[in-house]
Amino acid sequence: MNNEECIANGPSCDMAKDCCEPVTHIDSSGFAYCAAHGASRRRSGRRCRKLRPHEIRRLGRGQTIASY
Repeated sequence: MNNEECIANGPSCDMAKDCCEPVTHIDSSGFAYCAAHGASRRRSGRRCRKLRPHEIRRLGRGQTIASY
């Protein structure tokens, strides 16, 4: 998947530049991650939580969500 397709699919993972998976987690710094990268962040001891469905919809519309 190229960068234009990633952008068209909505918010994508901040962990790796080439990861186009949909966002499901957020860390305490405000970075968003896919399920796989979010789980690895949590296992490493960093604060990272799963996004709630309404938060995912807001991000998909280009809106912000409340802090961690």
